[in-house]
Amino acid sequence: MFRKARPMKTFLSMCLSLWLCLFIGSRVHAYQDGDWQFWSSSSLEGNAPAQWKLRFEEQFRVGRDVSELFYHQTGIGLTWKTAKWFQATMTYAQVYELKKGDWQEENRPFADGTFQREWRGVRLSDRNRLELRIRESTENVWRYRNNLTFSPARKWSSLRIQPCMSSEIFVDIEQEDLNQYRVTAGLTGRLIDVLQANLYYLRQGKEKDGDWTVCHVLGATIRVRL
Repeated sequence: MFRKARPMKTFLSMCLSLWLCLFIGSRVHAYQDGDWQFWSSSSLEGNAPAQWKLRFEEQFRVGRDVSELFYHQTGIGLTWKTAKWFQATMTYAQVYELKKGDWQEENRPFADGTFQREWRGVRLSDRNRLELRIRESTENVWRYRNNLTFSPARKWSSLRIQPCMSSEIFVDIEQEDLNQYRVTAGLTGRLIDVLQANLYYLRQGKEKDGDWTVCHVLGATIRVRL
């Protein structure tokens, strides 16, 4: 009986560690006014030949206390699962973001390398992303992103509900500067065999000229797998 409890104990310990980081971040940035936002994304995935997967995705973000659309992204990506513990993805995305009343275009090709494994009943995923931001009104930049996600290895209930938590950092490679982080907690469930949904809360911190700002995000993701 005690052995079966270990995976859940490990998962809860990881959750507590991430939420502690989140709480500390809240105290550091308590003087900032936090914006509430809603992010939504939908994607369609289809299997190509064995070990390959093609994906189309669209994202919308509404800010200013969920009153103004400020971000739209569409993308297409190809994933190659080379082994059970590793997969590589190449993606091209087009982004439109509202800045100072004008919509700015950005083209963003990026590559992901994701390592996956299970440890003591917990599924771990470490995604490493290198992206080139080709921006309309300013210079292009290279950015590195690392996203660590963990969840219980076993699904809950007939809907295969699964809690998950993640922590992501953003690094400007040229400036060697960590200027953004995200901490996320949510639930993922499979409504039917081809339809998966995810509801989450995300806290995002951004740094500019030495000052940090924070926003709070409620999000929803729909994924169709053919």
